[in-house]
Amino acid sequence: GGVPGHHGTPFGAQGEAAEALACAALAHGAAAGKAGPQLTAMDLMPVDASGHVVGDDGSAIIGDGCVVGNSTEVKNAVLFDKAQAPHFNYIGDSILGYHSHIGAGVICSNLKADGSNVVVRTSEGEAIPTGRRKFGAIVCDYGDVGCNSVLNPGTIICAHTNVYPLSCVRGVVPPNCIYKTGGVIVEKR
Repeated sequence: GGVPGHHGTPFGAQGEAAEALACAALAHGAAAGKAGPQLTAMDLMPVDASGHVVGDDGSAIIGDGCVVGNSTEVKNAVLFDKAQAPHFNYIGDSILGYHSHIGAGVICSNLKADGSNVVVRTSEGEAIPTGRRKFGAIVCDYGDVGCNSVLNPGTIICAHTNVYPLSCVRGVVPPNCIYKTGGVIVEKR
């Protein structure tokens, strides 16, 4: 179900409170408390793929019913309830929305090759500076990314959008679309 006061944020049913928490977590590497009925924030401790505390940096918020599987690294990230990163994934400085899924080998790249600050580029050509050197990807509610894809720094996969396997994605992919081979984007029917 939805969150009262939801105003069409890219987080879908999670609403503005969840978006604010996720942005704060990325901006500060940590946050506390709960946002919305579907995110249960753990104490922010660095965790490995099994949810065990591993060190003193790289905090994560991992919601209820999430899958963080074999050889998956999660660092400075928020995984909303039922998000799935089943195996061989890197989720750095990123957000996985409610019931999102990234296939085997998907990388949420969080650092540009030249080390400059990440800029999110919309489909309308607008450049949104993040003010951050490390900013990975946002996969919104019910987003699905195919195996061995790379989400470049600043990529946003909007709600109910699918990405074909072996894709190299950058920018904002609109909601209810399919990102096909070669960067072709089509609306779902």
